[in-house]
Amino acid sequence: MKVLALDCGFHLGSGLVQFDGPVKAGTYRVPGSVRQLGEAMTAVEGHLTRMFTDYMPDLVAVAEPFIRQRPFVPTADSLRPLFAFEAKVEEMAYKFKRPIVEVNEMEARGYFMHPVPRSSKEIKAAALQFCRDRRWACPDDHSADALLIAAYVLALKNPDRQHELLPLYQRRRAA
Repeated sequence: MKVLALDCGFHLGSGLVQFDGPVKAGTYRVPGSVRQLGEAMTAVEGHLTRMFTDYMPDLVAVAEPFIRQRPFVPTADSLRPLFAFEAKVEEMAYKFKRPIVEVNEMEARGYFMHPVPRSSKEIKAAALQFCRDRRWACPDDHSADALLIAAYVLALKNPDRQHELLPLYQRRRAA
């Protein structure tokens, strides 16, 4: 089973995790801005089409939109892209006839990290370390979050093989 996870935002993190194949990750920097949402949505659709075509995932997982409370003050302009990008992922999953699940990032982190860090900076570092421990190449914290979400969904869907996602198993497999 191949799980493609996406962490939506103007830095669109992606991660493909599977038991019997390569792990892939990347971050797509969406062109445009909140004021040019049409341009951004067109670019995201093109990028997602390439990913769905190249990766052929069995399942798509998308991170629930996360809205920081402080010091960020949410506005309609700042929230539109978050929900628009997630809706575009749902549309593409429908187009490619792939099931989709929405995942709470904190639940995914809690599954693999004990204890879950509290600060944003520590969470980003822990997500990157999660990938390094498994020897999964990822360029940044956006793709690391996506890989963590994909691994979480893969573990839940395959409880008899979830041990294969542990760092020791991954290192032996890579050797």
